[in-house]
Amino acid sequence: MRCSTIIRRCIGLLGAAAVSWAGAVETASFDLATGRLTLPLVKIDGNTQFRDVILRLSNPGQLQLNDSAVGSQIEFLSSGNVLRLPQVTVAGVTYPRVSLANPAFSLESYGAIVLDTNLQGQYRLEVQVTAQGFAAPPIVLENVPKPSTQDEFCNDPQLRENIIQSTSGITGSWAMNSCSFNGTVGNISMTLTTPFFTLPYSATYTYR
Repeated sequence: MRCSTIIRRCIGLLGAAAVSWAGAVETASFDLATGRLTLPLVKIDGNTQFRDVILRLSNPGQLQLNDSAVGSQIEFLSSGNVLRLPQVTVAGVTYPRVSLANPAFSLESYGAIVLDTNLQGQYRLEVQVTAQGFAAPPIVLENVPKPSTQDEFCNDPQLRENIIQSTSGITGSWAMNSCSFNGTVGNISMTLTTPFFTLPYSATYTYR
């Protein structure tokens, strides 16, 4: 049985009507024709968040509306395999507080990784790391302060840490090649040297 047919039957049995939350929430959308579930922002296990996630849903599992466990953010809990959707739009109708227990799906694509730094800044920092010409998934840091000068930007070890963490456990010595900052966009170029090879890394930091 196609997932679109399963979804139609589940929603029909629940007798759901269009409902709106009081306040801003993340809204998912499901395409009955393709089986694609689009999530603008999803939090994984209460930690890392990903933007623009697209799943191909083959089976919704146990679908529940008005689930009191659903909050204002889209969440996926790997323990228990539960997807919680504050709102989901299907064929123009919006359904509230939807949870899917043990759904079957495949990941088609995802966008930037979003991290909350718990700092008291007012900017969003978008980081794009490139290694040997290949771009890693972008990283977005929320609520960060913006450096006031190039020296402050280039001497911040936490910014270089974004490059170091992208090496997937490869260890070696790092050398800074260049660093610049124009007040909005910064660029750092570094080289990782190991006993076996040398890898050039670069990163662009955009404050918005």
